[in-house]
Amino acid sequence: MLILIYQLYKLIKGTPALTIFGGLAAMYGLYILTDYLGLRLVSRLFEQFTGVGVLALIIVFQQEIRRFLLMIGKAGVIGHRKILLRIFKGGKAGIQSALDDAEIINALAKLSAKKTGALIVITDQYEFKPFEDTGIALHAQLTAEILENIFFKNSPLHDGAVVISGNKVRAARVILPLSENLPQVGNHGLRHRAGLGISEQTDALVFMVSEETGEISMAYRSKFITNIAPETARKRIKEFKIHRLK
Repeated sequence: MLILIYQLYKLIKGTPALTIFGGLAAMYGLYILTDYLGLRLVSRLFEQFTGVGVLALIIVFQQEIRRFLLMIGKAGVIGHRKILLRIFKGGKAGIQSALDDAEIINALAKLSAKKTGALIVITDQYEFKPFEDTGIALHAQLTAEILENIFFKNSPLHDGAVVISGNKVRAARVILPLSENLPQVGNHGLRHRAGLGISEQTDALVFMVSEETGEISMAYRSKFITNIAPETARKRIKEFKIHRLK
């Protein structure tokens, strides 16, 4: 039970859902306290809030619940075994240490210098399969040249996202869900909305390059960070491989 609670905490850590969960827990604590002190009217008010607690939790944690159900429903037998390993071994089963972050950083730096728009997703194969299937399968060895050629403006594959798993470019021209969190995306376009959108539904680490400014942005677990340096991206990839981004 403690392991499952810890994994739930890791799932919502760093998201607004954690703060809201704390607020709901505080409300329930106040209900217990007022009931114990005999404050009937106040206790009844808090009781009304706790009475719809389950529904409130479903609404608050809809992205996390959706992420978990997608993993369970789409993974298949092998995927289910990996998910169980991930639950009981701290979530490190999917990202392989073989991922060559140097190739990704090299590509990001060159794409940024040339102001070539790009959307790169680093993820677990089993977790991302439903989205990966919307694109064109490649299964190519990961190199900076492959990524540059895919996002070259005249390439038929440059629209959409590239999916990287392990040390392979698994698919290109992948369609991603758009985030509705417009205030966080700001003046950035659909590429950045898609990057944030997929980070809201999966544990993927996403990098975006703006074709207007060459700026590199990152999205992870509903967080959107703009104007990061290639060296910062390198650190985030390494953390992602080892710790799943604390």
